[in-house]
Amino acid sequence: MLRLKTAFLCCSLLLAVSFTGCSPDMTASSAPEPEKPSPSVQPSAQPRDNPAAATALRIQAGDRVFTARLEDTPAAQALAAAMPMTLNMDEMNGNEKYFFLSDALPTNAGQPGHIAAGDLMLYGDNCLVLFYESFQSAYSYTRLASITDTAGLADALGSGSVQVTFSLDE
Repeated sequence: MLRLKTAFLCCSLLLAVSFTGCSPDMTASSAPEPEKPSPSVQPSAQPRDNPAAATALRIQAGDRVFTARLEDTPAAQALAAAMPMTLNMDEMNGNEKYFFLSDALPTNAGQPGHIAAGDLMLYGDNCLVLFYESFQSAYSYTRLASITDTAGLADALGSGSVQVTFSLDE
C-alpha cells in the first residue's frame, strides 16, 4: 500500500508539472490543446454576492445526487464561487476521482490521517479530489466539503472516468 501511495505521489507531481498551461479536461489518452478553453467546466451564469453563505453543496454523478456540507474556508469559498461546474473526473487508486482545475485555489493543507468516503479535498492547489472509499493516508490535503450520506456513492462514480456536476444547493 505504501508503495502504491508513493507511486501515486510521484505520478501526481509529474501530472501537475505536465499539465501546466494545458487544458484541464485532458485525459491520459488525449493530446494537449493549450489554446482551447475547457468545455467541461461551466462557470456560474449568475454571479454570487456571497458564496460563503451557502454551505450545502449538490454533487451529481449520473442520476444520483448527493448533498455535501461545504467547509467555511477560503478554499471552499473559492470553489463555491466557480459553481456550477461539470467536470470529467478521472479514476485513481480505486478509491477516488480527480480533476485538475484551471485555476489554483487557496490552500491550507494538512494531513488528515483518515480519509472518509465522501470527502471532497484539494491536493496541491488545483487538483480536486472526491473520495468514494475510506482509508488511512499520510498525504496532505485542503478540506473542501464532505458528503453527508454516502450510500451508493461508489456505484454512482463507477470504476472509470465519470462526469460530475457540482452546484450550490439552494
